[in-house]
Amino acid sequence: HDDPGRLRSGFARHGDLERGTTSQANVPHLQGGSVGGDRSRAARIAAYLIDHPKENPLVLILGSLYTLFQKLYLTHFVGQANDRELASTLKVPPFAVRDYREGARFYPIERIERIFAYLQQADLRSKGVNNGSADHPALMRELVIKLAP
Repeated sequence: HDDPGRLRSGFARHGDLERGTTSQANVPHLQGGSVGGDRSRAARIAAYLIDHPKENPLVLILGSLYTLFQKLYLTHFVGQANDRELASTLKVPPFAVRDYREGARFYPIERIERIFAYLQQADLRSKGVNNGSADHPALMRELVIKLAP
């Protein structure tokens, strides 16, 4: 079953929001924008997520982004493996490997390590630790800027 609104890995395609082929932006859309290196698209998706916090709680967004960057990180370490081996390591279908390899090109290891720190900081701030007055929208906007390649 092929959903035209998704890449093989489950990341949303570039034109979904612009063409109106999806009823809402969600974390896979944000992941697709982040992995693809498209800052303006990621910002538009984040704006949607900010406007719909009940459907997109920050804790779920942070967890999904952590998983995404964890898989990109692993891709760097087993990048020379064949697609089947990498798919097994990432626990994704073999046809999704190309998207992770492409995403790893945009995010070198050092950048991903900084992103892990940003995600941890955002998680703590969302729980009130070392958080002046930043709310869900402010944390999301800040995170999108920090995640962009």
